[in-house]
Amino acid sequence: MSDNSTYDNPNELLKTAVVAAILGIGKSTLDQDRLYGRLGLPFVRLGRSIRYRRSDVEAYLQNLKAFTSTSAADDAGHG
Repeated sequence: MSDNSTYDNPNELLKTAVVAAILGIGKSTLDQDRLYGRLGLPFVRLGRSIRYRRSDVEAYLQNLKAFTSTSAADDAGHG
């Protein structure tokens, strides 16, 4: 088993700070999402700890709509 095996493990559980860094958002945004579900990113509760499955984070990123310009993104946000 290599040292990089955890990076290939889709069931690896990531801490909130790691997921925030991957997504380029604040940890507080993820905290709010757990309350209100705006992002819809699934999480796992282990006792008092919160973790995110790597596969769920990757699926979330894959499902984000891609745009070719900022104006197209702006138009999509107003529709």
